[in-house]
Amino acid sequence: MYVSIFDLFKIGIGPSSSHTYGPMMAAYQFISSQSKNINNINQISVELFGSLAFTGKGHGTDKAIIIGLSGYMPSKVDKTTIDSIVKKLSETSSINIFDEKNIKFDIKKNMIFNFKNLDQAHPNTMLFKSYDNKNLLLKEEYYYSIGGGFIASGSDLNKQEAPIKIPYSYNSANELLDLCNKENFAIYELVLKNEESVHSDKNIKNEIMNIWSVMNKSIYNGMTNSGLLDGGIDLKRRANILYKKLIKKGDKISTGTNRLDYNPSPDVFALHPAYPNPFNPSTTIRFDIPEQMPVKLLIYDITGRLVESLFNGTIHAGYHEIQWNANQHSAGLYIVKLISSENTFTQKITLIK
Repeated sequence: MYVSIFDLFKIGIGPSSSHTYGPMMAAYQFISSQSKNINNINQISVELFGSLAFTGKGHGTDKAIIIGLSGYMPSKVDKTTIDSIVKKLSETSSINIFDEKNIKFDIKKNMIFNFKNLDQAHPNTMLFKSYDNKNLLLKEEYYYSIGGGFIASGSDLNKQEAPIKIPYSYNSANELLDLCNKENFAIYELVLKNEESVHSDKNIKNEIMNIWSVMNKSIYNGMTNSGLLDGGIDLKRRANILYKKLIKKGDKISTGTNRLDYNPSPDVFALHPAYPNPFNPSTTIRFDIPEQMPVKLLIYDITGRLVESLFNGTIHAGYHEIQWNANQHSAGLYIVKLISSENTFTQKITLIK
């Protein structure tokens, strides 16, 4: 069975792929499936079973679901936004869905940790329900966090997906090594050949660089921050302490210096694929700037008419993202343009309503 490296290396909040990332995806998927009827939703309830009920608090399952119901994907939310949403929930007992509809949500009443009903289809089972203002059920859906950040819903739990055709198929490490020996490939070369049969070269490069960037930033943040990890179980951060011990001993790190070597700037000017795409009503546009320069980030409709200027000015080097809320625009195809003095990148995005 083919699994893309971009499915294996997921970007999102921790600490757990099955208890944090998966539940957030399930919540996001549940609320997105009702995007056309958001205004009809008056209340949402979530019930957690099995391992999610018993260990969910320590893994941040409850917070992850709140973030997902607010309309955020794991890879598109930062700690500042998470803290803001959680703080608002604690102060107002409400959540704002896609910045469109504010609904009451009492986490003690609307999120149920079910420790009794253990006879479920999967150890990590979630049941989502939405209701209208007359307390009539609008939709209910079971979701299962099946590991590695993957989720399944309802009857799809045991459904077999049609295999994706790739040039080099293998089912074990031994088969992978045999293929490499037969074709005279290094492992990375064979894996890249498979990826190239599914994704464009540009997307592969952009996404690999994005994963590398996030990993590098995570290492840097761990090295430079102390205190307790989030999660409520009072675990101390260790990376900063270990780093200081290594420096004190004079050990060499990274490029041979006696300090943390970290380059927060990208190497190339790049426009990443907008996500989500298609979208309703907002999408996030990420781009990399290797050095300070004047740039424009513009949105055109299919006729070539400029409909919105998201940025026009000088921007510092770094990894940037801007969210476009197209709530005031009609559904259809739009063109994103990232323009510098030397380069212009474009991509198509689709607004659905």
